Amino acid sequence: MANKVYEAPETAVVYKDSDATYTITLNNLAHAAGRIGDQWDRGTGSKPARYRVRCCFAFEATHTIVVGETVAVYLATSDGTNIDGTVGAIDAALTSDQCRNLYLIGVVVVDVVSKDAKITATFDCWIHERYVSPGVFNNTTDHFQADNDASTITFTPYPDEIQ
Repeated sequence: MANKVYEAPETAVVYKDSDATYTITLNNLAHAAGRIGDQWDRGTGSKPARYRVRCCFAFEATHTIVVGETVAVYLATSDGTNIDGTVGAIDAALTSDQCRNLYLIGVVVVDVVSKDAKITATFDCWIHERYVSPGVFNNTTDHFQADNDASTITFTPYPDEIQ
């Protein structure tokens, strides 16, 4: 009989303005601006490498976003001393130049034109380093909704389970 390989989702790690596992301040993120989140210490020893990433970005109700514009999502990895993009280990501003040395894990594309739009995209990524921080760069002509926790990034570990 052949072995089966299943996905075994584990507890998600959530990034948002407050009341989350880690902080990334996306409240009122301006167009052509970015943020890097707090550094996540995934711990020592064996850990999942594959993650499902769900990004939900809410845009301001007083503006209309443009279909086809994008928000880029990155990872800054670290060995505990050296951090990609020289971004630091706490929630802070992220410049387009700092994004050059980050790992692009996904792009969220505006797919609807409406006020109060919440654009959502899901993608998979691999994380091999112990320390990581997500980065978001808003390439749209609008800014994110000016409310805490309106925009989120969720990392759900999906290790394989062999039976």
